[in-house]
Amino acid sequence: MKKIRLGAKREKALTRAVRDAVRNGAVLNKQRGVALVLALIMLMLLGILGAFALSTTTTELRITGNYRNRQASFFAADAGLEFGAKDSTIRSTVTSALSVTRDLNPTVNAQIRVDYVRFGPPPQGAGFDSVITKLTGSTSAASTSYMMHYVRISSVGTGPNNAETAAESMVGWVQPM
Repeated sequence: MKKIRLGAKREKALTRAVRDAVRNGAVLNKQRGVALVLALIMLMLLGILGAFALSTTTTELRITGNYRNRQASFFAADAGLEFGAKDSTIRSTVTSALSVTRDLNPTVNAQIRVDYVRFGPPPQGAGFDSVITKLTGSTSAASTSYMMHYVRISSVGTGPNNAETAAESMVGWVQPM
């Protein structure tokens, strides 16, 4: 490649023109538009990232709220089962082929229903088996001295935002004979 040699005057004039352009900002002024475009692109990307983070946070809050509501309704239903199994007025009210429904609103948001299932001996191995007595050196089985009332307790607990959970349990109440 051949070098083109400018005259000394022309070379000085060109060098002076470049130096003056740099001093006056002519070269830098052409770059200002690129910086603006880059700043706008970065701002747009940060906005999209912020919107995505906000959307994710809102979804997580809804999931957590639904879980809390479901837990509250479950605990209300469980409290209804406990109440139905231990309340003495329900025990005295439930008789053969009769059902009791009770709303526990003052303390627990639950409705319970107790249905009589059957009356019979306790299951084998429940601790109420026939009593073996010793009579004059020999053992003999005495008659069963306990009977059970079997009932089905259904409970529907209600939590915030109308969340409902149903629970059911089979309970046997022991009655000495």
